[in-house]
Amino acid sequence: SLVCFDYVDDLAEFTGVPKWFERYLDLAIYKADLVFVVSQVLFEKVADKKKERVFLLTNGVDVDHFSKALKDVELPSVLERMRRPAIGYVGVLEDWIDFRLLKSIAARYRDYSIVLIGPAHPRVRKDVEELGSFPNVFFLGKVSYETLPNYLKGIDLCIIPFKINNLTQAANPIKVYEYLASGKRIVSSAIPEIEKLDVVKIARNMDEFTSRISESLSEPADAVRFLKIANLNTWDQKARDMLSLIESGLRIKSPRHD
Repeated sequence: SLVCFDYVDDLAEFTGVPKWFERYLDLAIYKADLVFVVSQVLFEKVADKKKERVFLLTNGVDVDHFSKALKDVELPSVLERMRRPAIGYVGVLEDWIDFRLLKSIAARYRDYSIVLIGPAHPRVRKDVEELGSFPNVFFLGKVSYETLPNYLKGIDLCIIPFKINNLTQAANPIKVYEYLASGKRIVSSAIPEIEKLDVVKIARNMDEFTSRISESLSEPADAVRFLKIANLNTWDQKARDMLSLIESGLRIKSPRHD
């Protein structure tokens, strides 16, 4: 048998996680035969405690599904009625979202539609209410995974407006690959793993972020290039890579004696 630990976020950095959790996290990492991490930041954090059998495997995407946004799929009626261009975010609204930045975007681009797709955690209710005071901001709530390409079809530019902290610096947001597979231009906060993708416009402060939006919208969306990167990061390929490492680990742990 083989114990594998898939470390997809810096779990101890989530709001509300008790301090004692780190001891159990360290124990799980110590006992694991193989540890998979999704970012270089997590790799370095784990490597300080476990000197071997730690592997960097970034997140991926179902390209076949999200590339439907580039095809003739039905546009949700709520998006048909919105003013264009539409700036979109897909994902949960939580305390790692930079709501000050979102309000700045809404204020600067009053003639644009700011579309937020995903549920909001109760702890950010006040931020959501304040953001909702802008008439060009639309909260669509949670939509089904099956219909996400339909919604993305109606978005002109996708954003990742994260605060920069210990949690987000260790992240490898799946949404960046989903945006790329949908053929979308992207502006993102300076998340280390996203900075590796040269097709994404990176912003290090609020003014830079709002300016990058104008820059990106003034350029044609290079869907062919975006899809090429997405196709290098499919879940199928990630699964093959992980299975190969697991098989290798099994051979090392339980070598055959002929």
